[in-house]
Amino acid sequence: MKEWEKEALFAKRLKFTWKPENFDSEEEYAAEMQKRREFEEQWGFSYVDTWNLEGELANWLLPRVAYYRENCHGYPLKFARYGEDGHTIINEEEAVRKWDDILKAICDGLHAYLEGEFYEDTPECEAEKEKWEKAKELLFEYYEDLWD
Repeated sequence: MKEWEKEALFAKRLKFTWKPENFDSEEEYAAEMQKRREFEEQWGFSYVDTWNLEGELANWLLPRVAYYRENCHGYPLKFARYGEDGHTIINEEEAVRKWDDILKAICDGLHAYLEGEFYEDTPECEAEKEKWEKAKELLFEYYEDLWD
């Protein structure tokens, strides 16, 4: 299984769902599900998504960045260094490696965020928090470079 597929399954596992046992009756559950379906048909998303919008965005983004990392065909032009002729790119391998490291750091940070182990005062939690902070920084810095 490819890394992006693992991340997609991970993100899917975290999705909030309602279960019939969360309601007082089957009718209450059916009414809520109908309300939810009608909202989704009209707006294209569930209003439940807004209860934890930051988590939903991370869930949506993680498998896509992981897929992009495995399937992109280039790197940001700001990583390119040109030869004396002004056209030949030198150190392309370095640029590809740098871009891969950035995309991996974004994925690692999103994964850390979704795991949510930030609440204990331990070195492990601090490390996970740092991954998330770095991912946010990189995501905004390279947002406009996320195209292929």
